[in-house]
Amino acid sequence: KPTTTTTTTTQKPTTTTTTTTTQKPTTTTTTAAPFGGVFCGNVMGESFKVDFEGGHATISVMGMDMHADYKIDGNEMDFFNYGPTLSKLMHMMHINSVQATIVDANDVHIKIGILIDTTVTRC
Repeated sequence: KPTTTTTTTTQKPTTTTTTTTTQKPTTTTTTAAPFGGVFCGNVMGESFKVDFEGGHATISVMGMDMHADYKIDGNEMDFFNYGPTLSKLMHMMHINSVQATIVDANDVHIKIGILIDTTVTRC
């Protein structure tokens, strides 16, 4: 009679270790120099000057100095907190806002209702 022999071999379980290294994303922050300086132009034959400094603008035209605060959103300048002379002039001329666009580092286009629509250049 033939004999059957069964042999069972038990192996230890195999463990595979996978190591994944994830690099932290590199963040580069570029801070543009704050916009500012004195810009000059002409309006109706009169010298026109705007001094932008630290969020405050002084507009000098026709012997008057007018003031407003501003903040920059992209290349648009948003003006607020108009000084009394500028507020009075805007009210008299039915002007709702001062608008300005930074054309480049040396040029700013300013529009104040029907009164002023010009580009001033760094001077």
